[in-house]
Amino acid sequence: MNLKQSGVALITVMLILSLATITAVSMFSRQNVDIHRSANILNFDQAIEITAYLEKIAKQGLVTHFVRNNNSTVSSVDLDNWNLIVASTKMSIDEINGEGGGYIEDIQSRFNLNSLVDSNDNVVPLQRTRLRTLINNLNQEENLNLNVNFVEALIDWIDRNQNVNGVSGAEDGVYSSYAPPYSTANQYMIDISELLLVKGIEYESYIILKKYVCVLDSAAALNINTASEQVLRSLDPRITNVIAAALYNAARTKTAGVTGFATPTAFVNDPNNTGLNISITGLDVSSNYFSLKSEVFRNDSTMRYTSRLYRGPRGNIDVVKRSRSFL
Repeated sequence: MNLKQSGVALITVMLILSLATITAVSMFSRQNVDIHRSANILNFDQAIEITAYLEKIAKQGLVTHFVRNNNSTVSSVDLDNWNLIVASTKMSIDEINGEGGGYIEDIQSRFNLNSLVDSNDNVVPLQRTRLRTLINNLNQEENLNLNVNFVEALIDWIDRNQNVNGVSGAEDGVYSSYAPPYSTANQYMIDISELLLVKGIEYESYIILKKYVCVLDSAAALNINTASEQVLRSLDPRITNVIAAALYNAARTKTAGVTGFATPTAFVNDPNNTGLNISITGLDVSSNYFSLKSEVFRNDSTMRYTSRLYRGPRGNIDVVKRSRSFL
């Protein structure tokens, strides 16, 4: 073999070796990705199992802290132990090892955005006024930076028609010009994150507002016994911080063995509300919807979930929704 042939052979060998190396590295990389993908899927599936276990604990806690009347239906919540904690605990369930914990919130302690429109697709003026009051108060005290006329665009998002409410409303004609374009929901909101799609709200405002509002069945009323002072103030513009604090404390006072106001009428007739003539529309003294905020730790992964729990007419607790917590 002459020198030229030897050089060609050497180049050929090096080329084959290079191709073999590239192929091996590519196979290793794909295998590594597949291993991590499989591990993530396993972590996710097992995190769901741990979350389901936490939901069982939450159900037991809610049932334990219910006060039942003679008809065996839930009349109110024992607020002495209301802020239930699903304690962080290590567990091994069917060879699933992990750690999880969380806490329960009363969703009906917040203003229900879906209550802005009734089942006949009519705007509820009282609820519109209350939400505008809440937004105005948050603008002044928590730098919400949200125009109160945002309520009109929100109503257009929920109602089933294409009629624009006021000068600040927004129907398909507005959203179709966005990039990318989309349409109004024209139905009750399903998730609080839908707020980010409504004209006039920014992410920073959304983060503040979502602490005081919720999206439930339009008939789900505000539980005045668990509402925050800010939410109580939204019931009437004349409710001051002092009055709201007094009402908040009254809702946590036990009278005749029952904590809080026995009826919405008892609330509006409370001495702190003298002269305000607050309507009992949209108010209640018990709750049916609760939220379990849970964290699950698996290996080096942390996953957060939100589970919606519904209390039935006989006190039974069911999980009606579960989602990964992002927004």
